[in-house]
Amino acid sequence: MTGRRRACSSSSPGSGGPARRRCCASSGWSGSAPATASPGTAPTSTRAAAKAVAAWEFSAGLIAAGEHRMVMLDEISYPMNWGWIETDAVVAALRDRPADVSVFLTGREMPQPVVDVADTVTEMVPVKHAFEQGIRARRGIDY
Repeated sequence: MTGRRRACSSSSPGSGGPARRRCCASSGWSGSAPATASPGTAPTSTRAAAKAVAAWEFSAGLIAAGEHRMVMLDEISYPMNWGWIETDAVVAALRDRPADVSVFLTGREMPQPVVDVADTVTEMVPVKHAFEQGIRARRGIDY
């Protein structure tokens, strides 16, 4: 079991009982896309596209329902830039979300309409990276 899957299936104590955590695509679209794909170069896999669409539809429902205070959409910029997920649908989900729902989106080259509707935008730049020290990616941590 990967670190991501372990974290998503666990629960932790809180003031209102166990925290509810759910991963909609822990083995999702990115596992079907080639590792060399860039935001501007869409993989040709229809299976990967279908997984991305299904994950987005599930996530959009979570956001709208307002049952979770935080929703994380990891690497969502890729399927938006590849045309698999409509950017306008993501913008609408962010704009119309319940006030107490925070949505975190990650990925390179986030489409400008998403940036425009976002409350906070952060661009990360590497200051120091383990790879530069010869430390390879680790299963359950980096992938």
